[in-house]
Amino acid sequence: TVFGTASRNEAVHHQVPAFLATSPTEEMKQAFLHTHLLPGLFGQSVLARGISAAFEVGVVFALVALTVTLLAIKAGKSEIDPSQVPGLAA
Repeated sequence: TVFGTASRNEAVHHQVPAFLATSPTEEMKQAFLHTHLLPGLFGQSVLARGISAAFEVGVVFALVALTVTLLAIKAGKSEIDPSQVPGLAA
């Protein structure tokens, strides 16, 4: 999914190198190497990036669907026979 890909990319290419370069203690580095879990703000940044990327893709899909709908539906009200539409027949 987009969320998973964006999260992995953010973690591997941005947050993990930043954490390892700025980690305050050797103990924190060792804990990360053992658990593979980023602490606090680093992990939240990964989550936020994944969510925002997935939302952006969702917006693009919605805009494409709206555009296709507006371009594909050409019938006007006068062209529709209500007696042929189930539930609208009088």
